[in-house]
Amino acid sequence: MSTANLTDPQNCQNFFQQRIVRAVEYWLNHDAVKQLKIAYLDKEKEAILKAISLGLQFAPAWPIVRALIVALTSFMERRGHWDAWQQVLQRSIGVAQQVGDADGEVTLTALLARLSQRMSKPDDVVCYYRRVIRLARRSGNQYELARACSNLGFLYIDGGHWGRSEVLNRRALTLFEKLDSAHGRAHTHNHLGLLYIRMNKWQDAKKNLEKACLLWETINDDASLINGYGNLGLLHNELHEPTSAIGYLEKALSKAEEVGEELETANFWVNLGIAYLALEHVETAKQYILNAEAMYRKLNSTAGLAYVWHQLGRVAIYRHEWLKSEEYLQSALQKYSELHNYEGELKVLSELTDYGFVRNNASLVEQWLNRLESRANQLEQYSQSYGIAQKLPDYHTRLSELE
Repeated sequence: MSTANLTDPQNCQNFFQQRIVRAVEYWLNHDAVKQLKIAYLDKEKEAILKAISLGLQFAPAWPIVRALIVALTSFMERRGHWDAWQQVLQRSIGVAQQVGDADGEVTLTALLARLSQRMSKPDDVVCYYRRVIRLARRSGNQYELARACSNLGFLYIDGGHWGRSEVLNRRALTLFEKLDSAHGRAHTHNHLGLLYIRMNKWQDAKKNLEKACLLWETINDDASLINGYGNLGLLHNELHEPTSAIGYLEKALSKAEEVGEELETANFWVNLGIAYLALEHVETAKQYILNAEAMYRKLNSTAGLAYVWHQLGRVAIYRHEWLKSEEYLQSALQKYSELHNYEGELKVLSELTDYGFVRNNASLVEQWLNRLESRANQLEQYSQSYGIAQKLPDYHTRLSELE
């Protein structure tokens, strides 16, 4: 049997490069990666990351390294390994540029944009998706162009750029229909459903969310159904139909826990808390929201923590824990402001005004009402859409009666 002469530098280099390729191929072909077996991947995460890191140093291994990165992205996102995965994606984009892999650069930049969304970095998300759109147009990659338009349209919902969001999502829907991509159409209908919830177009929201769920059911995409069921739960919460909301949210939560989707699990816990609070099951609501707070802290999700503190402030009002309520709501207000979440800002200022009325404290009401009115004037579009502008005359009438 012949063996490599490892005293020769070239033979030594060839030997280690072959080891790298075998390690990457091993993980790429492993059942745990193909089937995203969470428990096994959690245990072997460091070994996989080491194989990828070594593979990125060896250009001939690039095609299989790229395939492994794409295959692992959902796992790394769901399990909250965001900082480590951000570094991998940034390095891999550099390698794609070095080897002239235009499609790879587009795909990996889109994945980095998606990760930045989870990491509550909206400016980075916009930057990366705009880059994807430029690269996809240049290379003629219609699928990635459609996906970037859809996902950028989704981002613009939270930023309040609703007209721009609708245009981008409609453009994406047209492209996905031409490509006959049920997966792409489903995600875009889901985004439109969320957009129409924000715009209070309830029937349009319901129609798009149900289309998304039907498409995902047709192609047996249980992982994506998590989003559809969760958003239908959100819709029914907005319609003040908590029992229906709980039904959808429990289905979404069950599927999220099956695949180890931690961020969405936390989101569903908060929304379940909101539904139970509407039913005045205060202790159940509080426990769900506290569960979510622990998960958001683990994931370092500032957007999630702002949402949690907002709801814990409402819970504390129900429990007559006045100092806690004000503390939670002011913490949420500060975070919403830092994140440019205008809906959150306006809603918390409204909650704080209501808090003043609950305390029967005219000076407190006046303090928060003045801030609410000032911010509503600055954000006129949002205050109209979120129903804040309509509340202001009633607040003034109630304040005059209180004084």
